[in-house]
Amino acid sequence: MSTTINNGMSISITRVSDNGEGAECADPRQSHRSYTVTYETGAATVFVDNLSVTIVGSVGSQTCGHSGVASTGSSTVFVENMAIHRVGDIGDGGAGDNFASITGSSTVFAG
Repeated sequence: MSTTINNGMSISITRVSDNGEGAECADPRQSHRSYTVTYETGAATVFVDNLSVTIVGSVGSQTCGHSGVASTGSSTVFVENMAIHRVGDIGDGGAGDNFASITGSSTVFAG
């Protein structure tokens, strides 16, 4: 897994099974806490390192019990008419919180 930015221009592409991290899971039943997101859905037709590429709209499971959705991505690279999601891009945690993608491909990068 990589969080390295290639040449300062391109960023690692995230894939199904990659992770995001959030600081405040707002769950009224439990105290606010940090959490991890693992992407579970991605593009049906495009794969990187044999894993489906995550795109805006990809869904992930959070360790605090919510689902998260990739909400930002590349302004120049698209898969299935959706922006690809990369390390550092933001997701909606679904309970008033956001998370950032922290792992991705060590071989494929996009601007």
